Order: sequence, then structure tokens, then C-alpha cells
Amino acid sequence: MIKVLYEDNHLIAVNKKSGDISQGDKTGDPPISDAIKLYLKKKYNKSGNVFLGTIHRIDRPTSGVLIFSKTSKALTRMNKAFVSKKNTDKECVLEYETIKKLNNYYLLEIKPLTGRHHQIRVQLSHIGCPIKGDVKYGARRSNTDLSIHLHARKIEFLHPVTKENIEIKAPTPNDSIWNSISEDQHQ
Repeated sequence: MIKVLYEDNHLIAVNKKSGDISQGDKTGDPPISDAIKLYLKKKYNKSGNVFLGTIHRIDRPTSGVLIFSKTSKALTRMNKAFVSKKNTDKECVLEYETIKKLNNYYLLEIKPLTGRHHQIRVQLSHIGCPIKGDVKYGARRSNTDLSIHLHARKIEFLHPVTKENIEIKAPTPNDSIWNSISEDQHQ
């Protein structure tokens, strides 16, 4: 079951659960894009194939906002917008702020300024702050559900057609760590 956060004629955004894959890979597991296509096919009673373009991806163990395009025009424009925000050299840049100190963890707000493979996971590990459950990058043990405590909570962008500013937020997963943060961060 997908959780739609935003939808119009051009875009659809969902709250991806950890464990879902953004698009097909070598595992052969069905990607969330297949579930979204089925949702659109049923919702709009389409008899043929449904177009769905992948604008960006988040890692399998990560949860949060994931955006797809429903038209090729939106896909082209969104891809240009995402590429223009990436750094063209090998530099990886992010900003972070400590929001709250929990008993054994810190809640950070992270803003990647470049878009590199596993960028947040690698950079936090490099400064000695691995993400809870991320054994690939230095956590001492995995989470029981194999998720990591990395959540794409909010994304802001200029709509590719209407040019209005869009902000989409995804509620955090329901578990003891996420539930221990303040209500305003959880929404």
C-alpha cells in the first residue's frame, strides 16, 4: 500500500517505506514504481500502460519523500532542476544541524547541497556519527527490520509546469526512536 503525499497532473510524491526500492534492480524485487503505476492505472481507469518517470532515488533502507513524474515534460524539467543542484566536480557538500539529543542518539536535520551516491551516509560516518542501523557505514548493529534511521522528511522545489513553490513533508516511521522526537518534527 502506497502513501500518496502529493499528486497533480504532472507529479506524484509518496512516503517510501524503508525496504522498498525506488526502481528495479538486480534483486528482482518489485520496485515502488510498479505499485504507483498500478495505483494510477486503477485511479484513472487506464486500459494501457501508465507513464511514470523516476526523478530521484533514495536508498532502500531509507524512508521518506520520493517524487515521480506522470508526464515526460515534467520528467525532463525536474531532471534538469535536480541536475543543476548537483556539483559537477567530485566535492560532496551537506549542511546539518543538531535538532535534539536523545538518550543514545542525536536527531539531525541534514541538507545535502550535492547529490552523490550514499552521500549522507558516508559523510556522517566519516565524522564518527554513523546512522542508527547503518552497518554498511559504521553502525555497531543493524535495526531488526534492516532499516536505517535516515528519513527524507521534506523536499522543496519549483513545480516544473506551474512554477509555484512546492513543499512536501513525509511523516516519520512509527517506531520508538522516531516517536521520541517532538511532535512538530514528527509531522
